Amino acid sequence: MTRLLLTTCLFVCLVGFSQSPTFHVDGSVLNRQTKKPEAQVKVEVNQHNVTLFSTITTGDGTYDLKGKVDLKKTFDVVFKKNGFVSKKMSFDYTSMNDEDLPTGDLSPYTKTPIEIFPLVSGDDFSFLTTEAVAKFYWNEMKLIADFDKGYNEKMKQKIESAFLKIEEQGKKIQKLVNEADALFSQKKYAESLSKYEDVLALKPDHQHANERVIELDGLIQATKNEALITNQTNSEINKQKYAQLIKEGDQLFADEKWEDANIKYVDAQKLDAKAAYPGGKIKLCDTAISNSTKQKEKANQLSTLLAEGNSLFFAAKYDEAKVKYNSVLALDP
Repeated sequence: MTRLLLTTCLFVCLVGFSQSPTFHVDGSVLNRQTKKPEAQVKVEVNQHNVTLFSTITTGDGTYDLKGKVDLKKTFDVVFKKNGFVSKKMSFDYTSMNDEDLPTGDLSPYTKTPIEIFPLVSGDDFSFLTTEAVAKFYWNEMKLIADFDKGYNEKMKQKIESAFLKIEEQGKKIQKLVNEADALFSQKKYAESLSKYEDVLALKPDHQHANERVIELDGLIQATKNEALITNQTNSEINKQKYAQLIKEGDQLFADEKWEDANIKYVDAQKLDAKAAYPGGKIKLCDTAISNSTKQKEKANQLSTLLAEGNSLFFAAKYDEAKVKYNSVLALDP
């Protein structure tokens, strides 16, 4: 009987010693953007994709979370709220021996603030879905639940680097928007549209850019329609002008007014560069003008020689006069 009691007591003591203590943390959640406490943030303990227990931050952003966890497995404390980027802290006490278990609550931190921030389209914080912002572990040398300061500092730098990239991209987007707005004001619609599309490539949900793209699509189409109507109207007007110029040119050509006719044909050719008729007529005008010029020069030369011959003849310089008359006959037999 005594042996049975001793065995039972020993078993109860071992079971009681090996049971996990209560995991207990408390702190506050702040909105990085507003610098104010954030209420209604869910704080939960997850172990191997199973939520063990959770709580919600109060109106002043504080929370107090406690419950049982299996310290032989890693687990996370997760902070999440709709419209915000989730964060988590990881805990690894798997190296803790049973005899090192605290008699009271296991409280790795207390009154510790953590920042969360709104989820914005285009911002890249995807690494926070897999990487913890802080790591806690069992320090076998000090026999305490310790905090990995080096890891935490690296994560802070990584998050700040991501915010810096977002800030730089925001400036780039604003520069593109300003350029697009300026081009829009100048009615350079195609160039403006290209700039707004560059904005949407960086930030697809940019409201102003999306609205302007829709507006510009309509304006560009309307401009094309107006241009088409104008071109059609101009084409009909040009056809009428072309026909009139050809008519006037032909009449001047018939009247042997080659220079004036040539001007009309050149103007007609400008209106319809593909038309062969004006080009052919221009060549005929050039030939007629050249022939007319040669005839005038010949007539002037004949008149001069004949006058000189007559003057010599009346001066009884017959031999010299004969030379002039022969020159006349050579030009005009």
